[in-house]
Amino acid sequence: QREVALRHVAETRKEERLEKIRAESFEALRSVETFRPLSDDQVRDLARHARLERYTAGETLVRQGEEGGSLFVLLDGEVRVRRADGGTARELARLGPGSFFGEMSLLTGEPRSASVLALDEVEVVVVEKAAFSTLLRDDNHLARALSEALESRSREQAVTAAPAAGTGAQQAVTDGLLDRIQ
Repeated sequence: QREVALRHVAETRKEERLEKIRAESFEALRSVETFRPLSDDQVRDLARHARLERYTAGETLVRQGEEGGSLFVLLDGEVRVRRADGGTARELARLGPGSFFGEMSLLTGEPRSASVLALDEVEVVVVEKAAFSTLLRDDNHLARALSEALESRSREQAVTAAPAAGTGAQQAVTDGLLDRIQ
C-alpha cells in the first residue's frame, strides 16, 4: 500500500507541475502582441502543446538561414538577436522576459532571418508549427488578423533596422504577408 501512495503523490506532483507549466505558457503566449487576435481558448490550446526549454549563456537558440517552425517567448533571461549581411554581423536587438521571436518563420515557413544567442541563463516557451496550423485551419479569419499584426511588427522592425531606406523598402517587407502564411 505504501508504494501505491507514493506513486499517487508523485503523479499528483507531476500533474501539478504540468498544470503550472501550462499556466505559465498561457500567460507568456497571451502577452505576445501578434497573438492578440486569438481567443483565450485558442491561446490555452497553444499552451497545452507548448514546451519549456532552458538554455545556458552562450548557447544559440536559433540560427539565421535555418528552417524555422517554432515561436519562442522569453520567460527569463536575456538574448541577443544578430543578423549577418555580407560577412558582417550586427546586433539588431537584446530581448528580455516577455519578448518573443520566431513568429515569421512559424507562420510563413521562411528561414530564420537572424540568429538568437543566450546572454545568460534563459527559459523560453516554445510553440511548434503543428500546434499553430490547427488553429489556422479551424479559423479562416485568424490568418488575416495575424497577418495584420505581423505586418505592423514588420513595419516597426523595418523602420528600426533601416530608417534611411524609405517607405518603399518598408512596404516591400510587408507585401504579400497574408499569402506567405501557411
